[in-house]
Amino acid sequence: MRIHYLILASLFFSCATRIKLPVYKPTISKIQPGKVKKLSIKKPEVGRDFKIKCLDKELAVTQEGNYLSSFLSLHYKFMEKNEARLINCYLESLVGQKKISYHIYQFSVEEFPYKTTRLRVPKKYTKLSDSDLARWKGEQEVLKSVYANTIKSKKLFDKPFVRPLQSKITSLYGNRRTFNNTTQSYHSGTDFRARKPTPIPVSNDGVVVYAGFLLFNGGTVIVDHGMGILTMYCHFSQVYSKVGDIVKQGDVVGLSGNTGRSNAPHLHWGVKVQGAWIDGLQFLDEQFNELVSNYESGPTK
Repeated sequence: MRIHYLILASLFFSCATRIKLPVYKPTISKIQPGKVKKLSIKKPEVGRDFKIKCLDKELAVTQEGNYLSSFLSLHYKFMEKNEARLINCYLESLVGQKKISYHIYQFSVEEFPYKTTRLRVPKKYTKLSDSDLARWKGEQEVLKSVYANTIKSKKLFDKPFVRPLQSKITSLYGNRRTFNNTTQSYHSGTDFRARKPTPIPVSNDGVVVYAGFLLFNGGTVIVDHGMGILTMYCHFSQVYSKVGDIVKQGDVVGLSGNTGRSNAPHLHWGVKVQGAWIDGLQFLDEQFNELVSNYESGPTK
């Protein structure tokens, strides 16, 4: 039996006018922790104030022609922190004064086999002194504010994202890391070989929202690209950018180095989408693979 997931099928505004809403059949797909999906939804001809919600989280949305575009991302530790193994996404809008909700996607969540690595770093980065602990806590508050103010209402780029470097990748996103056989974490970005001092270009147009030196990340620049997307560049020996700088794809934002918790000169490149650090290399591919949701019948009056 065919089921259409439309919460409200029709709406009466007066005795004379009846508006029939479009009918969507949910697009079925899979997603894994640390990964991202690009969503493309045909916009209904009726309604306003369109929103996309997945697991009650509102996503950043932009309009491209007759389609609404967004990204769905899952945190690396999603399966540890959530019991849900099915994610339903809805398109919400207002028609007149009524809220309408369409079921547009259903994702099944599956494990991904991330690898385990062991690293040696100076002891001060695994057993923090009181002063370093206080510094780290202060940095977290600064970054928390940066992330909370990510631009979502528009996108600042008009071209695809690219790798910051074409050099050898020395560590992939998602590796489970053990530092000095004690401290454990996961790798939230991709590491590129970058002998000091290699100029580091930005992956796409945007605005610099953080520039400075962090305890673990060393010399760091964070760029906001709009649409809920940030990129991060770490371990710089020199930071060239300042907060508020408007940058274009390819602009150099710093020089590679070995600052922070690092055991060799390299670039750590992170990509944050809709609040989650995700696999940047998968994101580069996914930006071309739109998961389209079309309605099957248009509105009639």
